[in-house]
Amino acid sequence: MELEIVSVDVLDEEQKKGIWELLKAYDREFIPPLSARNSAFKKIPSGILELNEEGPVVYFNEILNYKFVLALLDRKIVGFMSYIPDHVVDVEGYESFVAEYASTAIVTPECRGHGAMQRFYQAIIDENPGKNVATRTWSGNAAHLHVLEKHGFELYATLKDDRGPGIDTVYYIRRGNK
Repeated sequence: MELEIVSVDVLDEEQKKGIWELLKAYDREFIPPLSARNSAFKKIPSGILELNEEGPVVYFNEILNYKFVLALLDRKIVGFMSYIPDHVVDVEGYESFVAEYASTAIVTPECRGHGAMQRFYQAIIDENPGKNVATRTWSGNAAHLHVLEKHGFELYATLKDDRGPGIDTVYYIRRGNK
């Protein structure tokens, strides 16, 4: 399986449709689901969550303003990573910093294990030489954590039980040389 990786500053209408379909299909693989969030980078909601039955509409509308790295198979979007350029990462109790902030990554199940996530991060690193690259995820997201480790990301902050009992929010950074 040969995935094509493409960087996009502004999505066209067809790409927006593909991103929306992936967000809807894999919404509940995230902790908490994307349809319960009001932002891709603000504090993760906790407690009793209210899911938007239409799907992750608010989340989708926010990430449309970000940059994207797409995984294509036969010209169809089978995965993506969105990121915010020059974003100030500000975690309460930790020193803030500026980074290319990877907010969301999805790869369809049939395309997982073919290096898309690694190539998404490599594209961001290559296109932003010398800059910090950062992200957050949950502590049990083993596949994502493995990719971060392979790319030299370091644990920056842990918010204990932030997403529920035993589910921490973890922030990672790959420091640039600026």
